[in-house]
Amino acid sequence: MLTPPALSMDGEAINVDGDKLAMELAAALAAEKLLIFSDTPGLLRDVRDETTLIERITRDELDGAMAVAEGRAKKKVLAAGEALKRGIGQVVFADGRIDGAIGKALAGHGTVIG
Repeated sequence: MLTPPALSMDGEAINVDGDKLAMELAAALAAEKLLIFSDTPGLLRDVRDETTLIERITRDELDGAMAVAEGRAKKKVLAAGEALKRGIGQVVFADGRIDGAIGKALAGHGTVIG
């Protein structure tokens, strides 16, 4: 996991756009896949309903995915689009709350983009 270091106005450590940092690092390493973990099973059509998981998004469907994304998910979709443009073959939005999260993401569980 990557988290760019930053401090809030109160001096507390905060997470700032780790998705973009992960994308930049993956591009610099010429990675084949970029795994982006969050507290959902992937990109959801309805953020209040985890059964609305979007399992696959093609490059051509990224604009539609941006229209569905809410809040921080928009930054994830932007990072995914940029990753694909920069030569990363596939991006997976995956659930970081589950056991075996990395293996499951590598197997395509979550939202696979590309």
